[in-house]
Amino acid sequence: MKKIKMNCKSQKIGVICEKYESKNMIYMKIRQTFFFLLGILLCNSIVYTQNLDSPIFVQPRKLPNWGGVFLGFSGNFQTGTLVTNECNCSFENGAGSGLILGGLYEKYIGNSLNIGGAIGYENRSLTALFREREIVDLQSATGESFKTPILFRHTSNVSLQQLFVNGYAKWYPFSKVLFFKGGLTAGYLFQSSIVHTKEILERNPFRLPDGSDATIQFENKTQSTIIEDGKLPNTSALQFLVDVGMGIDIPFGEYTYLTPVFRYAIPLNTVTTSNPSFSVNSLQFLMELRFPM
Repeated sequence: MKKIKMNCKSQKIGVICEKYESKNMIYMKIRQTFFFLLGILLCNSIVYTQNLDSPIFVQPRKLPNWGGVFLGFSGNFQTGTLVTNECNCSFENGAGSGLILGGLYEKYIGNSLNIGGAIGYENRSLTALFREREIVDLQSATGESFKTPILFRHTSNVSLQQLFVNGYAKWYPFSKVLFFKGGLTAGYLFQSSIVHTKEILERNPFRLPDGSDATIQFENKTQSTIIEDGKLPNTSALQFLVDVGMGIDIPFGEYTYLTPVFRYAIPLNTVTTSNPSFSVNSLQFLMELRFPM
């Protein structure tokens, strides 16, 4: 049996178009979880509001000033195409999760309306992948050369970290606890990274056309290799987003409220200047702990 080492650059002869879009299972799970929690939020809001005919708690919308902290997670979804530098590979339909934390301050200004601001930290991750067949030159033990289609999988893992400020308005339309909010976020992207890996999906030993067996591997003697590992090039340091959401205020002590919030963040610009269509949308679930100031 002959071992065949591969260099992903020099041994690549051509590409057979056999890519597939990565319909990431993370996307489906996040979407199902989002709508499930949103249903619970609406049901609890209706029940809770009906029990507030004789409230024993100070209504949050009627106190002048509020402070608080928040912690949550996000489901991130790629829009557009990310093209890597090392092999000019195109990644689409990426998905992942993230962490959000920070502090807030808001003020009641009348007519069921609050305005506020927040500062915080956010981490976003994205994973995208595709498969392709490359025509590769393989040599048998007899020295005969074969142009053979080999199946590979490419995976990109992108991480984005930013500090942000957010200004928002909160409106209580017809409920003492249910509110809707919208705002604008400006973020400073201080760290980004990408790891691009390539895997051989063919099973070893691999049968060559002449009937001989061969072991296919990269120069590192494994079935996978890292093509790119470093900072995402040409990032846009300033990130701008519009966000809309809803939530309910739940008493957590006499003057303290625990507030679950669902929010959807829509980017206004791209992540990198070299990929003019690559941006990240985000579904967010936050838990706020709010108290009067």
